This record gives sequence, C-alpha cells and structure tokens, in this order.
Amino acid sequence: MDKQVFYNTLPVLASADIIVAGGGLSGCAAAIASARAGADTLLIESGGCLGGAATAGLVAPISSIRSNDGKHAFGGILQELLDAVTAKAKKYCASSIMPISSLHLYKYILLDKLKNSGANVFFHLFITDVVSDADGTIRYLVVSSKDGLKRIEGKIFIDTTGDGDVMGKSSADTIIGSEPHVLADIADTGLLKSHDKQTDIPEDDYAGKLQPVSLMMQFGGVDVKRATQYMNKKITYADFGITREEFANWPYTGTLGFEMDDSEYIPMPQGRVWLYPAIRDGVATINMSRVLNINACDPQAYSDAEVKAGLQLIAIIDFLLTFVPGFENAYFMESSSTLGIRESRRLVGDYVLRGREVICCQEFPDTIAHGSYIIDIHDPKGKRMAIGGEIKKPHYSIPYGCLVTKKVPNMATAGRSISADHVAMSATRIQGTAMLTGQAAGIAASMALAAGCTMSDVDVTVLQKKLTEAGVFLDLPDRD
Repeated sequence: MDKQVFYNTLPVLASADIIVAGGGLSGCAAAIASARAGADTLLIESGGCLGGAATAGLVAPISSIRSNDGKHAFGGILQELLDAVTAKAKKYCASSIMPISSLHLYKYILLDKLKNSGANVFFHLFITDVVSDADGTIRYLVVSSKDGLKRIEGKIFIDTTGDGDVMGKSSADTIIGSEPHVLADIADTGLLKSHDKQTDIPEDDYAGKLQPVSLMMQFGGVDVKRATQYMNKKITYADFGITREEFANWPYTGTLGFEMDDSEYIPMPQGRVWLYPAIRDGVATINMSRVLNINACDPQAYSDAEVKAGLQLIAIIDFLLTFVPGFENAYFMESSSTLGIRESRRLVGDYVLRGREVICCQEFPDTIAHGSYIIDIHDPKGKRMAIGGEIKKPHYSIPYGCLVTKKVPNMATAGRSISADHVAMSATRIQGTAMLTGQAAGIAASMALAAGCTMSDVDVTVLQKKLTEAGVFLDLPDRD
C-alpha cells in the first residue's frame, strides 16, 4: 500500500487551526502568542514537560534577554516568564542569588501561561511523518502515540522541535551542519579566533560539521568563588598541584575527553572548567561535557551520543571532586535528562542570516526580533574551546524571512532551526532569542490564518506593530 494512502486511513487524534510542534521555550512562546491573538492553537510535545533545554536540559539561566549596553530589555513573553520565575523562586525555592536559574519552575509557569492563553497541549507525541499537497502545503502530521500512529490536523504549522522534524519531512529546503568555507566568510570581522585568545583560527572548511553535544549537571556545596578562578582557562597539572603520573593513575584517564597527550595541559572534554552560579549560594551549574560528530537527526547517532555523554558525565563528576579547588566539600545533585543539542537541521528560508550580519549587527526592514549573545561556535573538530566573540553593537537583528519559506506556504519555524548560517546560528540558538522568534512566529501565524494568506505574505509592518504592542523591543531602521 502507498504510504500516503495508509496515512489517510489513520484516525485523527487532535486538530486545531495552528499546530505548534515542540514544547521548548520557542514553542511555548509561539503557542501562547498565537492563542492570545485568538487562534485555535495546539502545542504538541514529545516529552512530559514544557521548557525543553531550559528544564529537561538544565540550561539556565536564560541568556540574550537584553541589549549588551543594558538599555533595552527585549521584553515580550520572554520578560513575562523571567518576571514570573523570579517571583516564584524567591517564594518557593529560597533563591538567594540567581532566581532565573530555578530550572524546574519553568515547567509549571509555562504550563500555566499556556493554559491561560487558551492554547491546548498534547504530551508524548513523536512526529513520524508529514503529509503535504503538491504545492508544499502541509495537510497533517503523522505522530506516534501510546496508541500507535495517529494524525494531527491543522491549517498552519510552526516547527519549534529544534531539530526541524516538521520541515525536514516537508517540501522545505534544509541544511544539516555548516556550509562550505563558512569561517572564511567572517575572516575580516576580527572574530575568527578562539575564545581563549591563544591562537588565531585558520579559515577551515567545516562543511557538514556540527557543533558538539553536551549534558549539563548541578552541584551543591561548591565554593563558587574559588572554582571560578579556573574557568575558561587551559589548566596545567601544576595548576592543580598534581603530577602527570598522578593524573595517569586516575581511574578515568583515557576515557572520552580525558585522553592524555604530551603537553603540560590537563585533558578535559571541552579543554576547560566551566561553571556558573545557580539559584542559591553553593549551587553551581556545570557545562563541561563534549561529544563530537553527532547528527541529532540520525536516531542511531542520537542514541549513541546519550550513551557517550552519560558515561562522560560520570568521569567529569569524579574529576571535579578529585582535582578542582572549590569542590572539596561539593556533592553531585542532578544531571539533565536529555542531551543539549547546539546545532542540527536548519531551514533555508526566504532569507538566510549570515554570521557577518550578526557580528556587524546589520539592520533589516523586516526585523522581528533582536539578540545580543556572542558568536559562540563550540568547535566541531574538538580542537579548541570555542570560536567567536562579542558582536560589534549592543544587539543584532533577525529578519522575518528567516522564519518562513515560500516552498511551504503554511509553515514557519522558530528557535535554533531558523534560516541562519553556521556562524549566525551560534548566536541565534540562545534561548532568549528563541523565545522572541517563537513569539513572532505565533503572532504571524494568527495573522496568516485571519488573512487567508501564506506565511511568507504576512504583512510584516503590521506584525512589527503587534509585537511592540505585546511588549517586544524592536529597534527598527527609519522608514522614509
């Protein structure tokens, strides 16, 4: 039997005018914005909680929430969420330092905001396929549920899965990994260097390469002030007061990321110690794992990465407690329940945002969001800590064309799968920016539904007005 003929026999599990696929921060913002605009909206999610990387992935606090000069909060649903988490963290979590690091509060606050917006949510659904018409218009999603394969029907679809699970099965053009000579394109910007500033970076051909994946964790009992003295530095054996021989006898020497070489530097998966203060004194979030050459759109590679990163985490825990000053009285608290994926499938949309446009903060007449995060390419070849650095102005701009493609008239995307090259995406992938693009996609979808137009034909001037009315900061170029 033809696949589509079979799919047409599947029962309809749920339907709505606007379907948002993926319940991370960008998806939540999209669904809330769409529902607030009056559209019948359904959010579907593969897991059992909202928040994605911020909750299941322990990636908090949220970054890129204001301009780098501190003059402008980016606002919108992003700021609403931060304000709500801050208030609840002080009341319920004894927050004394960084309330927006109250990771698990996000789950419940997002759920409350989603339900109050009028949107519905359906958990534990995996996207299996997409059925489209000849012109690229998506008719419905095929999902895998506890009760087998079902259909999810909608009029407009927003892909916020992170890995582009909808657009990857649609008529859209997509890319996985970096474009050829993508670093050469930013050679004249001054950012083609490692964050550790020790060496310039050659204009490598990174074609097809992806940033590595990681697992996050939290420790308690950390002397954060002492430990942070060793952050983001190449550490010698002498720095930790040990010899090469002592490290060679450590039980985890030789495991993934801890392979010794002939240098004086202690081998670590990311080449550095990396932690930051969390919700209260003595609690620190650790980001030190690194697994290379993982395509999260490949199920075997994705599963293998979970295994490798999980085993690597055990070694990192022991490494911190055994060697790193400030961890003498520390204890392991928890690790993320899902991999942190920095890069996978991206849309090739009506406009592709380039790294140099982010670095130089190019203005666009159809700007729908701003970001302020650094260019932050975790080295796909694993040889350096990271590549990039600060953008040249307080914030950069994201044009609406990065969210849509004429090849799929009733689809948009938001979050790290927007239409941006390998370099630009290293900044746009950050969670604050993902929420802003999500809110823009949600409002745009409600507009397309009301107007009966394609997503590419949404009136961006009206969209910008609706975004500013919703509290989003937009620094738009003057219009004659």
